[in-house]
Amino acid sequence: VSVLAGLRAGAVIPPEVVRIIDKSQRVRRHMVEAGVRLIPGPDGGIGPHKPQDVLTQAVIKLSEVMPNRDILTAATSHAAQACTVDSSKGRLAPGHDADVLVAPGDLEQDLATLSNPVAVFHRGRRAR
Repeated sequence: VSVLAGLRAGAVIPPEVVRIIDKSQRVRRHMVEAGVRLIPGPDGGIGPHKPQDVLTQAVIKLSEVMPNRDILTAATSHAAQACTVDSSKGRLAPGHDADVLVAPGDLEQDLATLSNPVAVFHRGRRAR
């Protein structure tokens, strides 16, 4: 995903990269069909080829293999459970940290709006 997110407009993706991407999507699709709980995340590392929105791109890429509502659950409450921080993160509830990204439109219809947040709240206070 970071390879795709870091491409400049008009760049050509090498055929071997396209094959790897296609294979990884087939694997993800099979995992979803088998009931495996997927959690979207950025691949590690920092560098010019790894843009800051790589997590958003990973979430959007999953929309090719699972419904948007399931992806949003995977990226929030399931991710918090996997990291064992679900007692304070992963959902909006009393006692939780209230970390929220506000995106325009209906995310169940279009996850791409995650790339253009209207507001970001950290522990209930507006950060952006």
